[in-house]
Amino acid sequence: MSTSEIIAIVASGVVSFMVFLLKSAINSVNEQLKNLSRTVDSLNIQFSASVVRGETNTAEIDRLRLRIDLMSSDIQVVKTVQETCKSCRN
Repeated sequence: MSTSEIIAIVASGVVSFMVFLLKSAINSVNEQLKNLSRTVDSLNIQFSASVVRGETNTAEIDRLRLRIDLMSSDIQVVKTVQETCKSCRN
């Protein structure tokens, strides 16, 4: 075997090892990207759920405010009737 053949064999071995390392690194990066994608999807789902809860809470607050307003007007009517009844008794 000549030196050029030995150099070619060693060079092909080095190239093969470098390709193996490169594939390994790419697979690792791809796995990390998949994990990141899962995390982002999970965060999007959580954010969407919190937005829905926030909208639900806002709607609930609006309904409660409306009920408070209606009850306040009913209270005013009752107060007026009570005042009228007091003056009727006297």
